[in-house]
Amino acid sequence: MQGERVAAVSLVTMVAVAATHHVQAAPGTHRLEVAPSTVAYGYYWSEARPALRVESGDIIDVDTLLTNTPEGLKRAGVADEKIQASLRGRLRLTVRRDMKLTWPRAETSTDYISMGMDPDLTVATQVAIQEMIDFLVAEKHLTRHQAYQLVSLAGNVAVTQLVDKPNHGVHVRLPKSIFRR
Repeated sequence: MQGERVAAVSLVTMVAVAATHHVQAAPGTHRLEVAPSTVAYGYYWSEARPALRVESGDIIDVDTLLTNTPEGLKRAGVADEKIQASLRGRLRLTVRRDMKLTWPRAETSTDYISMGMDPDLTVATQVAIQEMIDFLVAEKHLTRHQAYQLVSLAGNVAVTQLVDKPNHGVHVRLPKSIFRR
């Protein structure tokens, strides 16, 4: 009996010692800052040299340029001709006190844009679509039914915000070209 206990204790000790040899070290922590050598703008080339090597379980803090200005992209080393045209332009903000809006609206030279945000992506989509319908009723004098049909046929619904948790953003773009001048 005593020999069995010693054997059991020895086995437990060996398992405990073996387990300590297989315990992984604490995860490493890395920071990947924006720099010309770390920016992959436009596409990812499979043969590019890695900017950082990590082990499974490591923690990485990554700077991003996704919501940057053309000036910020230039400072990060992105060539001027590689900065997408949609980031360039002039903005004119107009406060319309005569309009009572639930959400902001936007207009470009080619599109009318409505938006919606909500933690539930379905609700955000419904809000953006409803905002476009409201715009068409108020500004283009369509019935609600006509506006709904038009958005269903010609509206471009896009999820445009997923990273600003808990909210998701959706935009609806409607081309101006579908209206008579």
